[in-house]
Amino acid sequence: MTNPFSYGFTKPQFKILSDSELNKKAYKPQAVSFGPYHHGEEYLKPMEEHKCRALFHFIKRSKKPLEPYFESLAQFVQDLKDSYKTLDLVWLEDTDAF
Repeated sequence: MTNPFSYGFTKPQFKILSDSELNKKAYKPQAVSFGPYHHGEEYLKPMEEHKCRALFHFIKRSKKPLEPYFESLAQFVQDLKDSYKTLDLVWLEDTDAF
């Protein structure tokens, strides 16, 4: 097998960025947010109505009751919570709100 670097490809470089080096704007949602980090922020509230309507239409088109969706998600709630580096106490304690 030919070494891919012999064709002029460069070896990827990885660097772990400190908080001061991160582009904070890149992690701030512009129009819609899924998840607890930016929930309730004023500039994202207009999209909440659209998210609810999209969920309603998804459930309606599936022609299935809502309960199986909740039951399926309930199996993964703790995994989802654990995937966040920091999570406000409200979200940690209230699984239904999460």
